Amino acid sequence: MPVTRPWRLLVMAAFVAYVVALAIILLGPSPAPGSESVDLAYRVAMRLGLPPDRVTTDRLEVALNVVLLAPLPAMGSLIWTSLSWRDWTAYAFVLSLAAETWQGVAFATRSATYSDVVANTTGAFAGALVAAGVHAARRALRPAPTDGEPPHAV
Repeated sequence: MPVTRPWRLLVMAAFVAYVVALAIILLGPSPAPGSESVDLAYRVAMRLGLPPDRVTTDRLEVALNVVLLAPLPAMGSLIWTSLSWRDWTAYAFVLSLAAETWQGVAFATRSATYSDVVANTTGAFAGALVAAGVHAARRALRPAPTDGEPPHAV
């Protein structure tokens, strides 16, 4: 089951759009997108009846930071199949560290935290593991090549 060209182009477009959105959120001068996301997640959690002593805004901020970078390796691994989960995790660490450094140095209204770097890297690691699992499942489900037929690319 090779990834078809239209599918690959769609994934590439989604990947680029996500990177642009991340750049706006992570590199902009305002902390509003992050804090508004945490506030919205908290309101949703309260409407769902989750216990407020367990679901705090601090915990939700960490959870959202974990989720933030997970789509990058998940989508990116469909485009750049030679990159491993280790590569994606390392790239995410560097990206997150650079973004946090930028936030702390460039803007008085933003703060840089080590916990955000850890949460972002953890999310990318999780996304990369999911992508690796999907690739392994696709390889396992692919029919074995017959004599003289080259194996299909993933």
